[in-house]
Amino acid sequence: MDWASDFYRIELAFAPSSPDIAYAAVHAWTTEGGFRFLSDLYRSEDGGKNWEQTVAHTDDNWFGSQGWYNNTLAVHPFNPNNVFVGGIELWHSRILGRGTLAMIRDFDYGGANEWLEFKPVIEPSVYYRLEDRIYPQHPLVTDVMPADHSDIEIRWGQGTQLAHRFRVPETAGLFRNGGEGVPFPDYMYTDYVDVPFQVWDSENNRQLMVSFRDQADDGEFNLIRYNRHYLSSRDETSLEYTFIHRYDYDAAVPHSSIAQDGGVVNGMLYMLLPVLADDPNVSWEPANLPNQTISVSVQLADNPRRVLDIPSPIDAARATHVDHHSIVPIPINATRNEFWLLDANDGGVALSTNSGKSFTELDNAGSGYNTMQVYGVAKKPGASEYIAGAQDNGIWRSPADPTGGRAWMNSGPGDGFETVWHAADPNRIMISTQQTSIGKSVDGGATWTASLDAPNPQFYTQVASSDNAPDNVYSVTGDGVWYTRDFGETWTLTAIASRYWEPWLFSRIAVSIADPNVVWTGYGMVSRPTDDRLRNKLHVSRDMAESFEPVAFPAIERPPESFISGLATHPIEAGTAYALFSRYRHPKILETKDYGQTWTDLSGFASSEVSTNGFPDVAVFDLIVMPHATSVLWAGTEIGIFESRDYGASWHFADNGLPAVPVWQMKIRDGEVILGTHGRGVWTVPLAEVAVGIAEEPDGLPSGFGLPQNYPNPFNASTTIEFKVPTEAPVRLTVFDALGRKVSVLTDRHYSPGVHRVHWNASAYASGLYFCRLESEGRPIRTQSMTLLR
Repeated sequence: MDWASDFYRIELAFAPSSPDIAYAAVHAWTTEGGFRFLSDLYRSEDGGKNWEQTVAHTDDNWFGSQGWYNNTLAVHPFNPNNVFVGGIELWHSRILGRGTLAMIRDFDYGGANEWLEFKPVIEPSVYYRLEDRIYPQHPLVTDVMPADHSDIEIRWGQGTQLAHRFRVPETAGLFRNGGEGVPFPDYMYTDYVDVPFQVWDSENNRQLMVSFRDQADDGEFNLIRYNRHYLSSRDETSLEYTFIHRYDYDAAVPHSSIAQDGGVVNGMLYMLLPVLADDPNVSWEPANLPNQTISVSVQLADNPRRVLDIPSPIDAARATHVDHHSIVPIPINATRNEFWLLDANDGGVALSTNSGKSFTELDNAGSGYNTMQVYGVAKKPGASEYIAGAQDNGIWRSPADPTGGRAWMNSGPGDGFETVWHAADPNRIMISTQQTSIGKSVDGGATWTASLDAPNPQFYTQVASSDNAPDNVYSVTGDGVWYTRDFGETWTLTAIASRYWEPWLFSRIAVSIADPNVVWTGYGMVSRPTDDRLRNKLHVSRDMAESFEPVAFPAIERPPESFISGLATHPIEAGTAYALFSRYRHPKILETKDYGQTWTDLSGFASSEVSTNGFPDVAVFDLIVMPHATSVLWAGTEIGIFESRDYGASWHFADNGLPAVPVWQMKIRDGEVILGTHGRGVWTVPLAEVAVGIAEEPDGLPSGFGLPQNYPNPFNASTTIEFKVPTEAPVRLTVFDALGRKVSVLTDRHYSPGVHRVHWNASAYASGLYFCRLESEGRPIRTQSMTLLR
């Protein structure tokens, strides 16, 4: 294998019917010539001693940039020349022996200074490169044979020619910024304009037709320096693709086959990505270009050829879910060439009983097999009913009082991420899908409307809220934090322009359970970067996301120096939060008690590569502090729940009946802990069954005033209100309605140090949101919201 790569991911498979034949599906990424992904299929006919590269009707990244994660293959059980390959999608390929391939023999800049460069083409929809190798045409390309690939010259500073100008939609592409990943059919033909170069077939002395993608949509051919950053605007992205066609140049009229939407594929021989050289002395001056001829010599060569046969999905009835991880052939009858295929993908397991011609997703076929990967879950206030965003599995809602054997109902459009169920109004629900797209319902989920489609989005949509201020909901994008004060009717952006704000696909946001004014957000904690762009900190707001400040870096011996994998807050202490990580041999849980000014490691990795307190060296996604026993912590890890009963001094696997499954999210509502797992659905446990026998405070006395959430909440008629007193002091508990009117004084007297409880019978009051305020010596200390449902 001849790549200069920084990393390889290789999957191997042998042919059951001919064990000497083996295949290797290779995914790699490299920094040579700029960061790029590479993919290929190799074949061996001598048991793996020698390997030969095959060539496909796809680009050099047919894994779709995700072969590190989605890479699997299997060989037909009876035919060694048939291969099933899984990447983002599933492919069936046939080896047809040796075909004809046009290869670059020589590439010459003409002896002049290289004021421009040709970069690798790495888009999922693009299938040619110039300086390394040239592939046979993409399946969409028409009217091209291998022999049409002749030697060419690109002549700069020697005259102009007309070219077909195409533009792409401003919100098209992988990142909806008019950049990478725009498929050829979306290229819109515009007009026939001058470009400051000429293209010639030097073997036959004929000028060729040219097209280009007008990336800035300004009517001209322009080159800028290399920039593929997904946060860049369309005109800041260096995607002025240039297409060379086999047709003779006509200075009078455009070619009819090219001059149409998507016409770049017709007669297309080569696709180039020219950019300005990374030199401050080089600028784009079309009227003053160097006299330079760049020549490309081409040769036809014999080469093994992997021909794309049937990409799946073809239509909805035959589709498998995307992102494939394992393909297993099951021989049925060799005489009839009959076999089954099992396909493990992000949606679960798909089965083909007709040799891969079509598949059935077992999760959706009434089989009872459940692999639902829950990214976000919410509970209906006052009821045992749940809604879960499961990304690849969609958005699902449970029936009332669900059990493990009862079916859930599909609810809401698109892939599912985090969800919110309004704490005071069970008719108001929010769901989210990828790329910071949020929907809402005001009729209990009967109908849905769009609430937010934010620009500069991130793949993993975050939606955070607080039961203490249920109308306030927050999300995060590359620009900063979006918030709503009316449960999604209107949204406002608080931009975060700090040099420590480096957007990523998996930022986090959390609202303090103790104080809804406090909002935490961020991407990571990186203080010693190799690239200044990677300097980032968490940010905290104390005014409900009206403004944010960066926190301090952890001053510990082994800081995580990585992206975060979760954020969590304390149920009583407003200034306490937890940054969660997944970096190997580094801290997994950092705690702050002073709004991010100082940090302490609770996972035992602060000064050691191995935890000193029993915490596993695995990713952590969420954490909860038990409100009724704050010395008890649950950490949701990729191998299940780990529990501490001494506030992080020691940890152990909870072993409480939950499978050892990744725990993505944990919430507490109505006296119940709700877990969203990555592969085993939604689980719940009564809060009263957690931490039985644990004292409220390690030393028996509270360290400060506290007003935890009342229990139950929401409640019908009566509820219990617990409060903490650190030293003997006067205490007054007052209940107000949503308009701020005093409803009841529950107690007003001196209390000894400790934890105390009072009961409020609200049978004489109307349903709605109420607030309980804790005061001492006339000074308000804590306020807690309560929801009465009648």
